Amino acid sequence: MDRDELVMLVASNIQSAMQRRGTNPAELARAAGLNATGIYDILSGKSRSPRLDTIGKIATALHVPVATLFEEKLETDLRNDIY
Repeated sequence: MDRDELVMLVASNIQSAMQRRGTNPAELARAAGLNATGIYDILSGKSRSPRLDTIGKIATALHVPVATLFEEKLETDLRNDIY
């Protein structure tokens, strides 16, 4: 998997987790202590190399393990990772 595919996989997994939690990028940014623009850039693929600590903050705010955001999973599997 190349970098662009990985970035889009992470973005897709973040989107899925946000939908399941009923949140939006602005709310996620507040919960994670991040700038909303940064969240939008990650979700759109504009940020081609988000920092791991940023992804960690997002995962914590979404109540999922960081590894979940990097995995190719079925929606049902992703749902089971929420804690």
